[in-house]
Amino acid sequence: MGKRADKKFYDIEKSTPLVTVQKTFGQVYGENPDEDWTETLYRRQTGDFFVYGVGGKDSPFSVYENGETKAGNGYEIWSEANYNKARSWVQTNCPEKKDEIFTMKDYDTKRILVTMTLSPRARENLKRKASEEGMSVSEFIRRFAENLY
Repeated sequence: MGKRADKKFYDIEKSTPLVTVQKTFGQVYGENPDEDWTETLYRRQTGDFFVYGVGGKDSPFSVYENGETKAGNGYEIWSEANYNKARSWVQTNCPEKKDEIFTMKDYDTKRILVTMTLSPRARENLKRKASEEGMSVSEFIRRFAENLY
């Protein structure tokens, strides 16, 4: 069960579900099933994120068939800024899960060598800021890069 978008195939059976949230247009989830829906954030094996939703006939995932609206399901796929949109979705829907979902455990033990070219002024500013923080330039850059998002 999946959907093709931007030459990629998004499949809930081959992707990892990360978190599911219940939503409603009503007062309380469960009071009126027509106004309720669930959204589940998935991560593909490639690292891309997408949302799969299932809902009642008045939900964003309803379908229109044979002249009437029915309960349905569907995908919300982000092709641009995928990681940022997923973080924003989590921040909006379940902020308590943000650190759990976006901790980069796989990268903690791996180091990658990166070469950068800096202007003399940028290099001096970088050295000064690292010195003010009491750390090496490479450590300063690493911490800066980890806190970009």
